[in-house]
Amino acid sequence: MPLRAKFDGQDKIATLINDIEWEEIKEIISSNKNLLILPCCEALAYLRISKLGTKHFVHRKKSSCQFYENDEILKMKNDIVIACSSCNYKVKTEVSYPEWSADVLAIKDKIKIAFEVSHKPLNKVLEIQETYRKNGIRGCWFFKEKFREKIYPKKELPIFYISIDKNNNINVLLNDKYINLIEFVKLLLSGQIKFSQKLVSKSQQEIRIIFFEMICWKCKKISHIYFLEKNNKISYISKCGVVMAKKQEIPRQEDSLQEEFKNEVITTVMNYVKSEEGKKLRIGSIEPRYSKSKGESYISFGCYWCASIIGKPFIDKAIMRIKSRNFFNEKIIIDKPNISIKSKITEYSVSAILETNLMLSEPIIIDKPHWCYSKNGEYCNNSI
Repeated sequence: MPLRAKFDGQDKIATLINDIEWEEIKEIISSNKNLLILPCCEALAYLRISKLGTKHFVHRKKSSCQFYENDEILKMKNDIVIACSSCNYKVKTEVSYPEWSADVLAIKDKIKIAFEVSHKPLNKVLEIQETYRKNGIRGCWFFKEKFREKIYPKKELPIFYISIDKNNNINVLLNDKYINLIEFVKLLLSGQIKFSQKLVSKSQQEIRIIFFEMICWKCKKISHIYFLEKNNKISYISKCGVVMAKKQEIPRQEDSLQEEFKNEVITTVMNYVKSEEGKKLRIGSIEPRYSKSKGESYISFGCYWCASIIGKPFIDKAIMRIKSRNFFNEKIIIDKPNISIKSKITEYSVSAILETNLMLSEPIIIDKPHWCYSKNGEYCNNSI
């Protein structure tokens, strides 16, 4: 069931045959079967369309030829051919030479790219990839199932995983997001998917700051404290849209500080407090204070009225209580492009929620090899 056959001595790729020509070939070979031959075994062939709508060729009679591919693989090769052809690459399928073979071979000038969609064990993949390299060919691999071995992204070994949705569309998994296979190959061939050794954060990050009331243990007056909604941390987003999760061990510029105490966060909060919307909030100074219970000084929130330290254990307890009441299930309406505020006094002591963009003083960079794609043209490897 290949995509390629010889019609009247000339190579034909089924994918690239339009409907009119398809019917013409069918009519011609109905009277002269010898005109359509499969290159894999020189057997006579006829035309067929798979259940997934893929045009292909089939052995006319039972044959000892072992070349067989299921509908899914045919569809994958079909989509790769469409993408390569649209990028002005010359395309050939089911290519076989003594040293190497390829499901789809795309050629433009001196560039040769071999695409493989048939599953092979990792040791065989590495062997073939090395053969490609020696012959000046780039290799790109698509697999439906992941290898048992842990595979880390490598520039020298482009391996991507695919899935088929309920509409029979084939999609490629790229950094936890799915991209249609045709679109993915187009992006790859046009250089819009690049390899990077590191994740680099966007210079501007969306954050959500929660302000709530705390009663001072000393003067008994109410001050306001704030925290960043997601586990008290900023969830940094890389330039290519990857969530730089806590488990990725994001380095801190100052280990003694919480994210709430980063200079850019404090500046954002203080600017908001000076605004008309936030002027009712009573935020005390943020500075090092001595804690008797800990026996040391650390940077902390202070009471707006008497400047006494507001201990971290008490703040953590209040935050846990606020989160446990599912307060954040409410949808926040964004009515401005960069900032929105919803003020509300509730039994959870939440006074305001601020959504805004935070400009990082310097990018966060972590080691994570990955294939980088950015719609706005910003790539992680541009900054390293």
